[in-house]
Amino acid sequence: MISVVIPLYNKASTIAAAVGSVQAQTCRDWRLIVVDDGSRDGGAAWVEAAAEHDPRITLVRQANAGVSVARNRGVAQADSDLVAFLDADDHWLPGHLSQLLDLHAWQPDAPLWAVAYRLVDDVGGDRVVHTRAHAPEGRYLIKDYFSESVDVEFPVHSSAVMVSKAALQGIGGFPQGVGSGEDLLTWARLSCMGDIPFGTQATAVYMAPPVSPGVRASVVRRPASPDVVAQGLLRLAVQHPQKAASIDRFLGLWWRIRAMGYLELNQRGASLRSLCDAARVSGLQKRDLVCMALCALPQGARTQVLAHGRGYRRA
Repeated sequence: MISVVIPLYNKASTIAAAVGSVQAQTCRDWRLIVVDDGSRDGGAAWVEAAAEHDPRITLVRQANAGVSVARNRGVAQADSDLVAFLDADDHWLPGHLSQLLDLHAWQPDAPLWAVAYRLVDDVGGDRVVHTRAHAPEGRYLIKDYFSESVDVEFPVHSSAVMVSKAALQGIGGFPQGVGSGEDLLTWARLSCMGDIPFGTQATAVYMAPPVSPGVRASVVRRPASPDVVAQGLLRLAVQHPQKAASIDRFLGLWWRIRAMGYLELNQRGASLRSLCDAARVSGLQKRDLVCMALCALPQGARTQVLAHGRGYRRA
């Protein structure tokens, strides 16, 4: 059996699709735990009503404490050692859990199993995450999560992953009190416990943050301070010296992501400091020069350039 955990916070408009995609799985042996993190809309009430018709669905309510606490609460309630995650605004194709179970049968002792996913945005963008070009069996082992993330693309997404409950709880679960990047740090920690079996069929659909400038401004999250993710990665580099070089490259990628976040918030000084941190651990890159040039633009022009780069086009 697979336990499925959905953290829910103010997603009344999408939770039905998420739950419906779990119910539509070709694998029928699952239990769904939806953890309502203090929602103020009608999403939790909808789940409560759905649970009356499907005993495999459980609703857990808690005061708002953040996505990490919600996921950890769901994991604690899980009946099985296999736990798959799905965000409340994403959904699965019917063969998703079956693909994860096939990966588990292939590599049963892995700390986590992941599959490819589609990224869909609000302006018509729809693509599959990049994977290795040669995977004749539709699967391969990711031996270096950090290099894979830098050289290809982030291979693990919170709506396209299944973990071992024992392994996740062994690292303390998802880190709490982290504004963003809590999932990246979790996958990084688990990847240091063993190779990641990866399936190349995109059976999860990630609804990416809005690209349109007027909407995106409301969803940009301020980079957390202190930077718990960077601190955790630095500790991993000390604990696993054989991975230190690739962790440094990954840390550079993380600081570049923070630099872009600061840039969108018009905090140019913080953006430049993050770029300097990134260059220190992984060298100055062409994209750093582009970001520095964007810092010099007025905020309105910069917003339009960033939106254009993400695929937004004026009507």
